[in-house]
Amino acid sequence: MEKVKIPYGNKEIEINIPKNNFSELLSPKEPQLPKSNKGEIICALENPIGANKIKDILKPTDRIVILCEDITRYAKTDLIISLLIERLSYAGIPDRNIRIVMALGSHRPMTDEEKIRKVGKDIFNQFEVINSENKNKKTY
Repeated sequence: MEKVKIPYGNKEIEINIPKNNFSELLSPKEPQLPKSNKGEIICALENPIGANKIKDILKPTDRIVILCEDITRYAKTDLIISLLIERLSYAGIPDRNIRIVMALGSHRPMTDEEKIRKVGKDIFNQFEVINSENKNKKTY
């Protein structure tokens, strides 16, 4: 008999498998996590896959809309957006040409407090942060 330990919830269970039914035990590799979220985001922004860098595709007169997930989703949005806006600034995009839209889908509008939690207080105070309005046919 082969004894095999299998993760089960917060513990492991041990099972016995007859040798003639046991071929091999395959285990996943441990993932290589990034050393820092900030470093990983910077690396992604500086090395886009299949696209040019932000500074190479934008001009200072461009208007930018950043779509952001709503409060029901978790991401390091405040960090991501601040690093993205740094790149936009390096590309010469003025703050007045940047708007952040909370992509709500069918969820309720976010409160200002929730928007601040998602994008950070400094970004919220510096840029226009609005809720999407999927039922509003108005064009911006």
